[in-house]
Amino acid sequence: MIALWQAERAEDPSLRSSLCTHATALLEVPDGQIDDDLLAAFVETRGLVLLANGDARRALVYFEEQILRYGRGGWIGIRLGEQHARIRLGEPSNDTDTAEPPSSQSARFALHVARVIQGLSSAPQEAEVRKILKALYPRAVDFAARVQPDAKGGLRIESGAEMLAAFMQNRWFRPAGIQSVEDLDRSDTLHALVERINNTRTDTFDVISNSTLALAA
Repeated sequence: MIALWQAERAEDPSLRSSLCTHATALLEVPDGQIDDDLLAAFVETRGLVLLANGDARRALVYFEEQILRYGRGGWIGIRLGEQHARIRLGEPSNDTDTAEPPSSQSARFALHVARVIQGLSSAPQEAEVRKILKALYPRAVDFAARVQPDAKGGLRIESGAEMLAAFMQNRWFRPAGIQSVEDLDRSDTLHALVERINNTRTDTFDVISNSTLALAA
């Protein structure tokens, strides 16, 4: 995961390729030899390495294969990986996804956020963008408000939804001047928010992955 994080942010193509090669080598473990608690992370990360290396088409094929293998009702990470690859390719979401919503509130929220990014990537009309973000904002505020300081001066985060919502408040909404749903009625703040979302896609998907794998609740 460290090599993947570095590869996603490496500006030098040769360094990025080297980091991806290193990450791939670390992930080349037969599934039968991986602890059940870690298997989902291995499966998802293999696809994310393909994305980091710039091969979104191969990543999409990989994630689609994993969905066929494990089912759309399986790990949320492979459904999110498919969404991420489609966003990179500029392709619409798969309308055949009729899986039952995940039971975890963190996974449901993460999937919602990924679909918002997907929707904004297709250049919808301003009224549609406003409607999408007005539906998302109250949920993000609610989850972020649950994050409280701990005794050591840090933050006590008890679910993946709280982690993701806190990130969105700090990197999306507040920098764009969004403090209430009504602020989204202003074109300037709406456009500023969309710009923030588009500029933080990679970081957002990092947090989405962490929230569903490490803190799903």
